[in-house]
Amino acid sequence: MMPSSPSSSPSALSAPSSSSPRAPVAANPDMSQPRVKVAVVGSGLAGLTAAYLLNKHPTGKFEVHIFEQAAEIGMDSASVVVPVPVLRGEKVHVQDMHIDVPMRSFQGGYYARLMALYTSLGLRPEVRDFSYSFSYLSPLALLPASTKPDQGRDRLRTKLLHNGANGTRGLGLPSELRVPQLKAFDPEQLFKWTRSTTFNLLTFLSTALWLLVLNIYILFLSFPVFRPQPQTTLREWSDAARPRSALMRSLGAGKRWDMIMDEVVVPLFSAVCTCATEDVWRYPAEEILEYIYLTIGTHHYTVPGGSAAVISRLTSSLPLAQVHLSSPVTSLSRSWKTGQTTLQTPAGAQEGFAHVILATQAHYAAHLLEGLLFSDDADGALRTLQQCALLVPQARAEVVTHTWPGLLPAHAEDQRDLNLVTFSPSPSSASSSQTAEDRTAAAGAAKQPIMATHVVPLPSNAHPSQAQIFQTTNPLPVASLSIPPAHVLSRTVFARAYVDLPSKQAIERELLQVRRTRWGGRELAGPGRAQGRGVWLVGSWVGGGIPLLEGCVQSAELVVDGILRESRPVQLAVDKKLEEEEDEDEELVLPSARCWSAREAVGDWTRDVSERMKIYAWLVQDLAVLGWYRVWMGREERERLKAL
Repeated sequence: MMPSSPSSSPSALSAPSSSSPRAPVAANPDMSQPRVKVAVVGSGLAGLTAAYLLNKHPTGKFEVHIFEQAAEIGMDSASVVVPVPVLRGEKVHVQDMHIDVPMRSFQGGYYARLMALYTSLGLRPEVRDFSYSFSYLSPLALLPASTKPDQGRDRLRTKLLHNGANGTRGLGLPSELRVPQLKAFDPEQLFKWTRSTTFNLLTFLSTALWLLVLNIYILFLSFPVFRPQPQTTLREWSDAARPRSALMRSLGAGKRWDMIMDEVVVPLFSAVCTCATEDVWRYPAEEILEYIYLTIGTHHYTVPGGSAAVISRLTSSLPLAQVHLSSPVTSLSRSWKTGQTTLQTPAGAQEGFAHVILATQAHYAAHLLEGLLFSDDADGALRTLQQCALLVPQARAEVVTHTWPGLLPAHAEDQRDLNLVTFSPSPSSASSSQTAEDRTAAAGAAKQPIMATHVVPLPSNAHPSQAQIFQTTNPLPVASLSIPPAHVLSRTVFARAYVDLPSKQAIERELLQVRRTRWGGRELAGPGRAQGRGVWLVGSWVGGGIPLLEGCVQSAELVVDGILRESRPVQLAVDKKLEEEEDEDEELVLPSARCWSAREAVGDWTRDVSERMKIYAWLVQDLAVLGWYRVWMGREERERLKAL
């Protein structure tokens, strides 16, 4: 999912200063051969991972330079530091609290490469099983207030409470379904209380039962062997998987299925993918089902220290002179003579790069590739890279860090770690009772992403006077939910890539080598045919699947493997070094003659004779063929002389 845990440490790497110590280099390069210069444009997780893997290569043959347009490393450039009063004994101190923007967490199963990277860096992820609340708002809240009087359309209704740990902690009872207070003991009031209590409990139990049954059904359908074709949208899959038997229709399974998809699955993945609900419906069903299949029964994790700790480990071996902050790359060009790439920055031209790794947003990568199209080869690989980048859709995402509790459910019992708010499903457009205003509101609601408010945990020794801090992703454009400016700590707007069918097909065909397994799954064998020739694309949108942190690490590892394959001198040096180490370790050990039995001696002699006979037979065969060839050619030569 998306959330992140706060960190008490500041940004791991800022602009170089004279007082900063020079970081050590990972390996001592062999000066007999020139070093391979690699430029990494962008310092998100994908760019930092690629730079880290190349810099720590055993030969030390790569000279990696990172170019970042922000004044800090891009992975942490939007984070905010909040001074928080804390208690130490009887005294009050002020401690800087580092909050990642956007909030970050990851879940076991789907994030295998990310967790392996963090483990190799010495970072120990902490289990952080988030609880969820699902609240709904009428789509009419999007319309101007003058169109219709207040009819409760701004009321936030909480319908589902998920207590976390993949449902093993059960569901919570929403406040509107709790047992009402009995005001009087007269028969009429007692009857109403009994009826209301029975209805609420039956509603909750039936909802919980259907959630359990349909979740098992979705999990069953998420197995690779039962997944639909790769070019199937979530909407098409949902319509095909909807229970249609007579028994299921009589039990109302079809309506329950629509409710689960509209009110749980789609809003949840709207928060995961950070895109509108209509974009989630257009997502490839394979990506959604793979996420469900890999994460079921696993924990959520966060990294202690947040992004700052990750950046510190990834950049610890990079010389500060090779990290260029406040250096946006405006264009790329390539030399006809050397084939090397030049980067244009405000500080001037940066020349001599054998490889350029574009770890930027897709649309900016396409812009930079424009300057290299004149040097494209006959296969058109660079133009293919640009076309793939242009096909990737993007959504606008806004993250607000604030101290206003007005975006949480009204009742404290309904508030959870992650509080999701979306618009309630509207009646079908075919309904005769639906007005034009209803249809307009429903269309506007479909274009809105879900609003997710994360309750940021404060230090355990925080002073009681410290207000609770929240981080809201994609606030809804509703007047009653507008955050007062006095409560806003930071506001960040960025572009978030997501996947549709055309982009998925292009990425898997050109940027990745995808192998379909026997049971319908898929494996990534390496970078695609369009990658390489000195230009590489990395990022969450290049790694396959939903564009998340796992895609950053996956794409970086594949590209580094491709660069190692293209840099043959470096690879040969590694192979030679490994062979020498193996030769030093190997010792010739002969068995003692006293251990040989007569049967073993006869068998050894028989094998030796058999091998020698094979060699002699091959020699006789070669001599026979050679003799026949000489006789035949001699005959042709005599015939030619006679003709002359």
